[in-house]
Amino acid sequence: MAFDASVIRCLAIELNQKLKGGKIDKIHQPQKDELYLVFRTFKESFRLRISVTPACPRLNLTSDKYENPPAPPMFCMLLRKHLGGGRLIQVEQIGFERILIFHIESYDELGDLSVKKLIVEIMGKHSNIILVNKEDKIIDSIKRIDISLSSVRQVLPGLTYHLPPNDRKNPLISPLEEDLSDKREPEKELTKIYSGISPQLAGEILRTGFDNVIEKIKNNEFSPCIILDSKDNAVDFSAIAVTQYGQEFKIVPDESISGVVDTFYRQKAHSALLKRLSAELLRLVSNNIERCEKKLSIFERQIQDSQKKDTYKIYGELITANLYKIKYGDKEVVADNYYDGTEVTIPLDENLSPAKNAQRYYTKYTKAKTAEEQAIIQKKKTEKELKYLESVADEIARADSPSDIAEIKEELRETGYISADTSKRKKKDLPLSPIEFEIDGYTVLVGRNNRQNDYLTLKMARSTDIWLHTKDIPGSHVIIRKKQDEEIPDAVIEKSAILAARHSKAKNSSKVAVDYTTVKNVKKPSGAKPGMVIYDHYYTIYVNPTE
Repeated sequence: MAFDASVIRCLAIELNQKLKGGKIDKIHQPQKDELYLVFRTFKESFRLRISVTPACPRLNLTSDKYENPPAPPMFCMLLRKHLGGGRLIQVEQIGFERILIFHIESYDELGDLSVKKLIVEIMGKHSNIILVNKEDKIIDSIKRIDISLSSVRQVLPGLTYHLPPNDRKNPLISPLEEDLSDKREPEKELTKIYSGISPQLAGEILRTGFDNVIEKIKNNEFSPCIILDSKDNAVDFSAIAVTQYGQEFKIVPDESISGVVDTFYRQKAHSALLKRLSAELLRLVSNNIERCEKKLSIFERQIQDSQKKDTYKIYGELITANLYKIKYGDKEVVADNYYDGTEVTIPLDENLSPAKNAQRYYTKYTKAKTAEEQAIIQKKKTEKELKYLESVADEIARADSPSDIAEIKEELRETGYISADTSKRKKKDLPLSPIEFEIDGYTVLVGRNNRQNDYLTLKMARSTDIWLHTKDIPGSHVIIRKKQDEEIPDAVIEKSAILAARHSKAKNSSKVAVDYTTVKNVKKPSGAKPGMVIYDHYYTIYVNPTE
């Protein structure tokens, strides 16, 4: 669920329970829009992350590690000066707003105890962290907002702190008086009426009733949970129990709202990183695929044009056979084609002798024949390269970790698609371990990429193991470990074939052909690219990977 006021309220309760009375031991600012405050209590230490990045502002207790810059930013040094060693008195939510105030008691410049406020506003791109004194004068903020950025509210040192303007109602004290059932977008209407309500919370209110949801929040009946899709990807989170998701989703409860927030955003950051790393490689591979496709069209055209070569040869032979009837300066000659019995008119170059005209056609025949032979050779070579690049593109699409992407990148470096980094000479690493499954008591191994496919098939697998791969479709090599003196059941082969189909470009198809044979029948041609093998004495099974 969006980081709305219900999440803020739940967080305020948790932070008061765990941090109240604790001292601020450390303050770090590893990123421009991100703070880490380490609180030390009587029993243990807690690390609080406060992030006001426009993309995903949040705050939560975390165990994540971070790397500090060589020199702390100015705002970090300011907080250390004013809050370092300070004691947390209370964490307060303002109304039902997405604003938390940390009341911190610390010594001022004169050695007197005073209470300062660290105000955290979680408001999308307008999120901010503001330090104010006991008179509510702004000492500074992580983002300074002057008149050029906002004519409504400035956040600058020396100004009095004012809450962001808001004319919406507080749902904790204002009951719903309007029937929204006839509205076109009732969720949006609720967010316009009340502050702190996200579209997701509005959906829950409309589903289970305004009073029911609001009473739970007022009574602090929170049930933090994270919502996962069918592939265990985090799609949402909530501070209260949710009912608006279908059976294809899984609701995973957690005792801590910080734990929920941490898990959700960690996976979101992981997905964003994976997407960024994948995009870079995918762009490189796609450009090379496009290059290969253009080359193939050129070779196809050359082969098509070369079909005239036999005509050139026949013309040369017919001119030679009819030299006696051709005169210098003739523009054409009509001759009987003794290959098919027809009469053919052959164009001549009037500036060449009859013999030279014959030679001209022989030369054109030779050039066309050579061009065709080379085009066929290059076409086959390019087809192999295209097949390899398509397999790499499929690997990138199926990669689920930065280490997978790093290994694919190393593969592309080894095959020359990425320039070698000569500044870093290091020992060549072995590929990562393949994915391991257990099917009816048999170990089944699945390669994640072409380097792993080679290592799995050519190094790890025994000659008697079963090897599987989708037929003529990019995908992973799959190995079934054979038990000694025991035939592998057909059911295991079928389930392993489904694995092979799911780890291939055809994963969304309904009927996929998968070849399988013993490993001893699989060979790697000399000079072949990673993952490219040939095999014989195989069987084919058709499976449905979407079941």
